[in-house]
Amino acid sequence: MARTSSLWTKALSCLNRLTAPFGRGSETRPTGTHRADPPHPATYPSETHHPGTPPVPSRDHRERVPQPQTHLAAAAAILAAAFAFYVWRAATLSITTDEAFTCNSFVTPPWLQILTTYDANHHALHSYLCKLVTSLLGVSELTLRLPALLGAALYLWSAWRLTRTLCADSPVMPALCALLAFHPGLIDYFSLARGYSLGLGLLLYALAESNGDLNLAVDILR
Repeated sequence: MARTSSLWTKALSCLNRLTAPFGRGSETRPTGTHRADPPHPATYPSETHHPGTPPVPSRDHRERVPQPQTHLAAAAAILAAAFAFYVWRAATLSITTDEAFTCNSFVTPPWLQILTTYDANHHALHSYLCKLVTSLLGVSELTLRLPALLGAALYLWSAWRLTRTLCADSPVMPALCALLAFHPGLIDYFSLARGYSLGLGLLLYALAESNGDLNLAVDILR
């Protein structure tokens, strides 16, 4: 009896040594059932490359494909709508008192008088640009306000650059663009023949050139 038991022990140990390299091959499974191991990821049909067909990107590559930058698109749409609104106002608003004074005192006179006249209402760069534009295109509400629209375009472009540097592709970016473009205290200056839009555009351009360096931006604002 003891000899039979020792023989069974030796037989089982030999069987274990033979089946050990096959891992789960030694597991006992119910008769009539079969559990297949999952295939290797490289053997999935969607990732198998057949001759004559373009290769299908791997699952990891598909996961790394960037998603549509919806916040950037929303910010661009807001700024474009703002500029269209500025142009519409510049073409339809009547000339204001300050614009009329600027035109009569610093735009229609000869160049020599414009260059040698000083007044607090004489925004030099804006007046020179207005003189140049009206000399080429004539005087009208829209032509007189084209330099202001140029400053508005610079302002909006700088707002895009600055908010993209600070906020990247986040929901804050379109909100900040809307605040900068439709600020109630500034919106009138972007459609009137005054030098404020050029000043605001150049200021925001300087801030955008700081590349998000807040210390440099503070130095610019001082």
